[in-house]
Amino acid sequence: MNTKPFTAIAYILIIALVVVSAVLPVSIEIYEIILNNSFYLDWGVLAVLLVNTAILSISALVTLFIAIPIAYMIYAKKHRFRIALFCFFSLFMLPISLVGKIGYLVLAYDGPIHSLITILFPTNQNVDWFAIPSYSYAIIILIISAASIAEAVLYIRTGLERIPYSVIEAAQCDGATNISIVTNIILPSIKDVLILYSLNIVSWIATSSYSLISQITGGGPGLSTTTFDSYIIRYMFGVSGKIGEGIAMSYSMILFFVYFVIGVLSLLFGKRDEIV
Repeated sequence: MNTKPFTAIAYILIIALVVVSAVLPVSIEIYEIILNNSFYLDWGVLAVLLVNTAILSISALVTLFIAIPIAYMIYAKKHRFRIALFCFFSLFMLPISLVGKIGYLVLAYDGPIHSLITILFPTNQNVDWFAIPSYSYAIIILIISAASIAEAVLYIRTGLERIPYSVIEAAQCDGATNISIVTNIILPSIKDVLILYSLNIVSWIATSSYSLISQITGGGPGLSTTTFDSYIIRYMFGVSGKIGEGIAMSYSMILFFVYFVIGVLSLLFGKRDEIV
């Protein structure tokens, strides 16, 4: 049966859906931003937001560094690692704003961690970690990673299903260590899963981390831990009139085009599956 006409119709319907649902609204939005409201964009602020997103994206590396061995051990039927996964799931299931609030209360200047340090080291001078950008970055990265490990394990565990366990057993019989198995077999086989998860967490940091960061640092000191969504929300709801809306919409549009370009490049240059 010739399926080409059906394929052509399917592509036409998909293109029409994309045009109606995305292209037209975005085109109207661009017209409103650039021609009616002008284009309120501070390139210095844009650079700061990009740098902040890049620094906080270290969370993806920290998360994967912990999640990969947990997922592998669960795959290898080491059931005690399911307990660790359950503990991380507890954080994953909580609202992220609540996780941020708990992190702030625990690590605050008058919180239990500082109190314990004072008891152990009476001569130590306490430091307000949230007032120093480097400490603030580290705390946010730690909290994002802790809250994301369970999700990363699920991604990786799904990717491991494509690897026959007999391959792992054969490597073990040849004397391969768990580290060499992970490095030479696991990672090359699931690199697309790791890239997908990394893009997912980076997207979340740029567009949806406001509820977490607002509870920890409020985006400060200054703009040092402010992400795109924090900046957009601040101006959309914190400044009245067209200027506030124009600023928020301008940065939203920049963010949209960044992700649109990434998506197009992934489609154009991504590795295609070969049908044998």
